[in-house]
Amino acid sequence: MPRRSELDLLDESAIHSRVPLLRASHLVHLAWATAPGLYWDDTDNHRWVSASLALLRAFAEGGGQSAVYVGSCAEYRWQEGQLDEANSPLQPHTRYGLCKAALGLLAPDLALAMGLRLAWARLHFPYGPGEAPGRLVPQLVRGLLAGQQVSTGPASLTRDFIHVTDVADALWTLLKLRHHGVLDLCSGTPTSVAQIAEHLADRLGRPDLLRLGSRPARAGEPQSLTGRPATLVSLGWRPNMALSAGLDDCIAWWRANNETGPAEQASCLAGDARLAPPIAEV
Repeated sequence: MPRRSELDLLDESAIHSRVPLLRASHLVHLAWATAPGLYWDDTDNHRWVSASLALLRAFAEGGGQSAVYVGSCAEYRWQEGQLDEANSPLQPHTRYGLCKAALGLLAPDLALAMGLRLAWARLHFPYGPGEAPGRLVPQLVRGLLAGQQVSTGPASLTRDFIHVTDVADALWTLLKLRHHGVLDLCSGTPTSVAQIAEHLADRLGRPDLLRLGSRPARAGEPQSLTGRPATLVSLGWRPNMALSAGLDDCIAWWRANNETGPAEQASCLAGDARLAPPIAEV
């Protein structure tokens, strides 16, 4: 049976004393600052850079071989069209993105220096069961289930949404192939806010509650933002969860797990669903 150990990853003394003892061969690291609406500028982002490097050193000291660290599309300069993992410039607009970009430059180099292989996967817009209630899909589903009107930002805003099962499959692919280097973890398919909201409203039989485009876009948000998972595709990975099936999966989960009582008013911008993945905050 694998050994189980729990520790505070921001406690670097605990990392150095305990992680090498695990003698783990593989590492997947997704932990980061997670407070909804606050993590963009949380100073804990800086602590996570240091702690993540300490974790990598301790993992190597324990005989580790291969690691996958999860970055973010917030590392890029956000511009219209498709981001290119090989050529799009880094120009983060938040402390979160800045710290992710810094770690994305440092961790692969440190891994090589310590004889490890490390994949830095820049995650785009994940969704799925178990998401924080304040994110786009949960807000829409919970509001509609509660019989409330739900608002969205501009309906034509498009983002690269990817279901959590495809995220997990991609991480497993990178880990088992011991890939080293930086790449985008995304579907490569643009999805509009309208596509998501209308599907959910139709499935729940409440299109009358939907208020598409009733809220303005956030300042600086591009109209369209999509990735291109060229490296992952070259490794044999493909996203398997269609949008309709993924959203139905979310509806089923919230029907089974929704809190009692009225849901909060769901006022959703595309930006509400930017980066926090349902499997862990990145």
